[in-house]
Amino acid sequence: MRAVANAAYEAQRRSRNQAQGGREAEVEALRAEFMNRVADRAVLERIVATIGQAASRGLKSIRVYTFPSEFCTDRGRAINNDEAQWSATLCGEAASVHALIEAELGPLGYVVSAQIVTWPELMPGDVGIIVGWDRVAP
Repeated sequence: MRAVANAAYEAQRRSRNQAQGGREAEVEALRAEFMNRVADRAVLERIVATIGQAASRGLKSIRVYTFPSEFCTDRGRAINNDEAQWSATLCGEAASVHALIEAELGPLGYVVSAQIVTWPELMPGDVGIIVGWDRVAP
């Protein structure tokens, strides 16, 4: 019986390891895609539409983009600590989105910030990029 139980345990362990390897490969593929994507005019148009909807509801800021903190160079530490140079830790599409917002909406008075928005297992999870417009003239 012990041999049967050990064989079953080994089969389950191998299955879990294969599944884990598959998830790691999937995450790595998503990371590579994220790092190579560049925000374009269509992204800006969706952000502007989101801001318009939020403003019509009386809000002064809205989260416009979310991504995993592990895609930051420091895994979200600078964002979590509200460091002045947090944007330097952004990579890939997140850096592109931030630069696009700063270039197009910053001169109009919009402010870009970021914060950790999820905390799985008490560790930084997702980062939210937030656009505020409290000081924007009507």
